[in-house]
Amino acid sequence: MLPVYNAGPALLPAVWSILRQSLRDWELLILDDASTDTALAPLDGIADDRVRIVRDPVRRGLAGRLNMGIETARGSYFARMDQDDIAFPLRLQQQVEYLDGHRDTELLGTRALVFSEKGKVLGLMPFKHDHESICRRPWLGFHLPHPTWMGRADWFRRYRYRIPEPKRAEDQDLLLRTYATSRFACLPEVLLGYRISAAGFGKILTARMSVGRAQLRNHLRGGRPGLAILGAGASLAKACVDTALAATGKTLHTARGLERPVAPPVLAEWQRLWREASEWAAVMRKTG
Repeated sequence: MLPVYNAGPALLPAVWSILRQSLRDWELLILDDASTDTALAPLDGIADDRVRIVRDPVRRGLAGRLNMGIETARGSYFARMDQDDIAFPLRLQQQVEYLDGHRDTELLGTRALVFSEKGKVLGLMPFKHDHESICRRPWLGFHLPHPTWMGRADWFRRYRYRIPEPKRAEDQDLLLRTYATSRFACLPEVLLGYRISAAGFGKILTARMSVGRAQLRNHLRGGRPGLAILGAGASLAKACVDTALAATGKTLHTARGLERPVAPPVLAEWQRLWREASEWAAVMRKTG
């Protein structure tokens, strides 16, 4: 599912990456959250009934769109992706195969490569494979990249995203609400390219504060006051570091802590995907 709001030119490569999946049995829900740009216009020319575009003139926010997708999806599994990311061709197939073979796993992620606006590889997101490792330090967050998620549809319908939405922290909030009663896992294969760009200080500070509130709320409700204090404290500490960096004029982004180097076969596959996605998007913009 792709929730979309003013996605700009990044949307077409994201859609291309789903059309090129090795798994053929899928449904792509593109949920427009009252966009004011023309990013969706070229998609009207896609003659594929697996692609469903839902337009809405009313802004409902990311969490609202995600819940709409959860309610609308018709498959047994529900996959998440951002409007500006690129899935590797084997992503859906490998996740479905894993979930089919591991009935106790309710939410599955993959390794993710991080790239810049120009397609340059910056590194890999930190990786943890099993539930215990992913959830070992919940006060510091979870190494389970949200654009790579695929889970059982009934799990998503049972928990849904919180409304009102924790701004820029809806996925971490969902993990905090569910990790004690669910089973997570993450595939070691790199199956998604995650786009990153410099972020404004206000957005980063909003995310830090939202995560801190989610840590307090969910740990206190779960009877874990110690973790609530640790989680809120960690978010505050990160906010202080970001404030100090902003004061020095340094660019803020979430690329700190990435793993390097990236294996040559992964780099080669990424370069091919980036080139083919860019070429397809250019054609679609001309003909659309």
